[in-house]
Amino acid sequence: ADGEVTDIDFSNADGEGISIEGSDGSTFNLGGSGDTDDVPAWLPMPDSATEAGTLMSTVSNGQASGILQAKVAGDHKATADAYAERLESEGFTVERSDMNFGGQRAVILNAKSDGRSLNASLTPDGENTAFHVTYEGPVE
Repeated sequence: ADGEVTDIDFSNADGEGISIEGSDGSTFNLGGSGDTDDVPAWLPMPDSATEAGTLMSTVSNGQASGILQAKVAGDHKATADAYAERLESEGFTVERSDMNFGGQRAVILNAKSDGRSLNASLTPDGENTAFHVTYEGPVE
């Protein structure tokens, strides 16, 4: 709004991203942070996920959203199967799409439950799986 001041914290700008906090307490984080503190507890990570980090996150009016990435050991299809099963066991309805774009393979999982939603992309990364997820739902 007009006349409002927003503080921008560049103290982590050395490759760890930036943080913006609004006068209403809302936050916006951007950058390749290895920190996953702003990720809501309801968002499960795949088993054996490593190198997890938040690319972007925002918290406002009790809602959290963001983009998270990680590396997961093993085949992307097996990882997608296990992750979809875990999501379903935690009450999500899951839709799956197996894609092949000129040899570039991916599994896309869309999941929803009680005001929570996520879109996960799992792609081969050598002998591992590259895991990217966008999420939106309550802060909890």
